[in-house]
Amino acid sequence: MSEFEQRIVFTGGARVEAQVGDFVVRTDQPSSDGGRGSAPSHLELFAAALGCCAGYFVLSFCRTRGLVTDGISLRQRLVLGSAHRLVVHLDIELPASFPVKYREALVHAAHACPLKRVIEAQPEFQIRIVLPEAEALKKEERPMLKILNASHPAPATAGPAALLLACHGRIRSFTALAARLATAEPAPDAEVADAAARVHRYHAVALPLHQADEELSIAPRLERAARPEVLEALAKMKREHVELDALVSGLLPIWQVLVREPRRRCELSPVMAREVGRAQVLWTAHLTAEEETIFPALQSLEAGELARITDEIRARRLPSPSLEARSPEITPRPR
Repeated sequence: MSEFEQRIVFTGGARVEAQVGDFVVRTDQPSSDGGRGSAPSHLELFAAALGCCAGYFVLSFCRTRGLVTDGISLRQRLVLGSAHRLVVHLDIELPASFPVKYREALVHAAHACPLKRVIEAQPEFQIRIVLPEAEALKKEERPMLKILNASHPAPATAGPAALLLACHGRIRSFTALAARLATAEPAPDAEVADAAARVHRYHAVALPLHQADEELSIAPRLERAARPEVLEALAKMKREHVELDALVSGLLPIWQVLVREPRRRCELSPVMAREVGRAQVLWTAHLTAEEETIFPALQSLEAGELARITDEIRARRLPSPSLEARSPEITPRPR
């Protein structure tokens, strides 16, 4: 039995993305369907997955028999008929020199695609609504504002891309918590103070560490031999960090006030809502740009370099004061 878990997020417009391990799979819709055509649609991606699955088994068949794969390609056409019946037409295009005795076996190899077998078995879909607040209250009776910033840490074996994506997940989570803190949503004073304290701590302590990861560990290495579009994205990233720092610097004192005087929430909500709203707009574009251009560029680095980046990222989060004293770069950037 195999189990796969992915997180699906909305990144603006008609774009929907799936986090798959260290990778991000992006989809968009054509302009005729309200999108910008910046990535394949979900149906096109589904078709591509089927084709690549069959292609992999054709490739494996040839490799295990020492057959040359030059000139071999697959052409696929999907027809979605009535009652959602899908017909997949798959042609394996071979050069004339391909041995006749293996041609039929090659068809059987394509049929071995696991995705094809999953579809033939008629998968079961279990779709449900999950409300974190309600689930948490049932289990632990925790207040609503206390569970909004729950995050899932990256695995211990994660590389730089996965660690940075996990940080992005926390940024989105704490930004959402800050936005709810700025609303008129009812909550006891104790919950307001607790939420404000944790939002403040994240933005004052953890967020500067993430920015240090990008500016001290990622940017210098990519700038050595990056493509022009990556260099442009890195320069823009640094400029936006300054702009985001200015926004956060204005919000930190407000969150501190709420920690001490949670009853002032209604009074402070208008300015919080305005500034957090500006931050949300900036973060949406900023995180998407990093995930689309900068993080994929990490794949161009050698394994040893990636390992050193991972060590630096983890070292910044070590609690040892002595380590911080030896390494000035891991000290959170002053606000």
